[in-house]
Amino acid sequence: MSSNSFFTQIRTQDQSAPITLFLNEESITLTPNQYRGKTVNQLFAEYATDLGVAPSRIVTYLLNGEQVPGDTVARPGESFRGCVNAEDKGNN
Repeated sequence: MSSNSFFTQIRTQDQSAPITLFLNEESITLTPNQYRGKTVNQLFAEYATDLGVAPSRIVTYLLNGEQVPGDTVARPGESFRGCVNAEDKGNN
């Protein structure tokens, strides 16, 4: 009975954990009220400019070093990295 209470307490604590979005050298930490129910794509679209990058330049999302689709729903405690499309360095 007490172990069940212990696991319930951990689950409750996990639900209040923030997430972090990374772009280049910048990061932003979001509270559950900011990310709950949103996809990675939605979060980067909303916060990428705060990280100094236009959302349209983000081409890939990573979670723990693995590529994830943009429709992945953010969960407590996760950290996502947005990878941007490199600027064209050729002669234009």
